[in-house]
Amino acid sequence: MEDRNYSLAGGDAGRTASRPDGTPPSDAEVRWETPIEPDAQPLVLDGGVYTTVREFDDTDLVGYRLDDGSGTFRLDLPDDYRIRGFGADSRRLYAATGEGVAAFDPRTERTEWSVELDAATQRLAVDGSDVYVVNPGSNVRDDLVVRIATFPDGNQSYSRGIVYEVESNAGVPRPSELAVADGSAFVSVRGTLIRYDGRESVWEATLDQSGPAESLVVHDRSLYCSVGGSGSQPSLRAYDAATGTTAWETRLGESASAIAAVGETVLAVVGDIAVGAAGVAAFDATDGTRQWEAFDLTPTSPLSVVGETVFVGTEEATGTSLTALDLADGTESWHVDVPTRVEYHPVVLDDGIVVGGDSLVCLDPVVETTADAPTRTRATGASGDESGQCPSCGAAVSSDEAFCADCGTKLPDETCPECEEPLDGDEAFCPQCGHDLDDSDPACPDCGADIDGDEAFCPQCGHSLD
Repeated sequence: MEDRNYSLAGGDAGRTASRPDGTPPSDAEVRWETPIEPDAQPLVLDGGVYTTVREFDDTDLVGYRLDDGSGTFRLDLPDDYRIRGFGADSRRLYAATGEGVAAFDPRTERTEWSVELDAATQRLAVDGSDVYVVNPGSNVRDDLVVRIATFPDGNQSYSRGIVYEVESNAGVPRPSELAVADGSAFVSVRGTLIRYDGRESVWEATLDQSGPAESLVVHDRSLYCSVGGSGSQPSLRAYDAATGTTAWETRLGESASAIAAVGETVLAVVGDIAVGAAGVAAFDATDGTRQWEAFDLTPTSPLSVVGETVFVGTEEATGTSLTALDLADGTESWHVDVPTRVEYHPVVLDDGIVVGGDSLVCLDPVVETTADAPTRTRATGASGDESGQCPSCGAAVSSDEAFCADCGTKLPDETCPECEEPLDGDEAFCPQCGHDLDDSDPACPDCGADIDGDEAFCPQCGHSLD
């Protein structure tokens, strides 16, 4: 279901927005628009588009159907839940808030758990089933601690978060940066980069500047970041993620932000977006050589990469657009006018493209299947339509067909035993009603330990099972 979910990439500092095995669309047109102003990176999970909106001191978590934009989910959050990071795994949404971190289940439309920390969290990143946040502690004026809180998915014991503190001579002034990969956390605070494995500091690297590095990205055993600016010459720098040694540094004439890495290429928005003097540049990931630059456009968003195509929001005198660039040379492949200024990573999926800024917009992607017959891919919800439609192209199908006659998509042949919603076969929970589809042994609701099902008390923690 990778082509239907956008739960890790854009907006999380620990991930780049790249899907190197995807098929990029060749064009797009507006499917729907809803007049909300997203306050966080839009994410897609099981056919729903989720983000947060903030009006005055009120923050809500909202969800809309990817296929038609109808509202399906709205959760009023406490007043102090100013979102400072937003991410998801394959089942839940996570938010770094003014009080700590919280997990939300869009199927049940409720807050599943929340953990209060003694100061506002700064960053959030999701790595597999673990959620990481950076929390400065209560005394941010002292060179005190970096606190990284992880909330593992083991045995679904979400209420038992692990919070640990790791000392750092760098302190934690706002803002910091965070990237995670394969169980390691990379944190940039003041003029230092630090790698942690669990509670242990593996290495520290000095940045030769007072502020933190920007836009940390971990990719293929390397850590990339932007350093300099505000009095020092900006540069793009690569570190060996294992040792913290500098692999290369490329001096820039302008600041770099919104770094993305895919294959052997590192991409960045270079220049000043705020004043409209910016472009997109590509660098060789092995030595930092500049490969190409595109300054004939004005980027307004971070970058997303699908296959050999780079997607970025752009702005010009005639309006706002989503622009597609060729990864090989930076030439424009196409652009489509959109009714909003694109400010977040474009969410480019097989069955919809979601962009957010002044409003939330979904586009219909067009994928070239042959030279003469482009296919417009329309979503029909999380698992297809009950009226007998193909979940990929929307063509009418009968219940005895195994594949769509129009596009060749394999049709779902399983249904939820509770509500009879069509299933793909690899879901743990029904996307329609939330019914548990896992046939494995039951688990203790308190600690998550496996139980036989006939015990009165959990043999691990003693929790009553009556």
